[in-house]
Amino acid sequence: MHADFELEQYTRELFHEINSLVHSDEDGDSKENKFTEYIMELLAEAGETESIHLCPYVKENKSESIQFKINGFALEEGFETLDIFIAHYQDTNKLYRVSKPDFDKLIKWSTGFLNAAFKGYLEDIEPSTQAYGLARLIRDNHKEIIRINIFILSNGNIPHNPPKYFSLKALEELTFNFHVWDVERLHRLSQSKYNREPIEIDFRQTLGEVIPCLTMPSENDLYECYLAIVPVAF
Repeated sequence: MHADFELEQYTRELFHEINSLVHSDEDGDSKENKFTEYIMELLAEAGETESIHLCPYVKENKSESIQFKINGFALEEGFETLDIFIAHYQDTNKLYRVSKPDFDKLIKWSTGFLNAAFKGYLEDIEPSTQAYGLARLIRDNHKEIIRINIFILSNGNIPHNPPKYFSLKALEELTFNFHVWDVERLHRLSQSKYNREPIEIDFRQTLGEVIPCLTMPSENDLYECYLAIVPVAF
């Protein structure tokens, strides 16, 4: 009950923070853009990304259904890693749940944009937008990019897992990683003393096996010590 109250309080605080940013912006930017920018800055401070750029873009097809959507990006200097940010924002101070169809659309829209950019389908992107410049940058440096992180941002709860193994046709050499930052995870980040989430590694899921450990004696109540031998292949 206490955790639920804290999450509800954080949701209200986030709502008021975004509204405050919108009202103080003379250019009248949208709430979703301000939310994206605010969260990208938090993630940059936490070391999850760097060199962030707000880049809102939505493309609709002839039936007025969304075909592509992104909200921001980060591209490191060596072009090896590309971060794409896509947001699901609702103008509410209440907890809400992002549906599975809406979650799947976020993945479809962001990867659809990347597919067009990597394959040079630039005619599908409006030339007057910043997203067009990003698409050209991706096309011109596609051989250097090996890793793509897609950050799904939301002020709602996302109880869905992204695909573990994702690839685009004819671009199988690219590695895709999906990072879901919903209101619960953002709340945990806000509670972290050093503004960074604890690192947790599931060896059974990652390596397919567990690592035997021996408990080591310790007089410190702040942490526990274990001795383990980790095999490393060269």
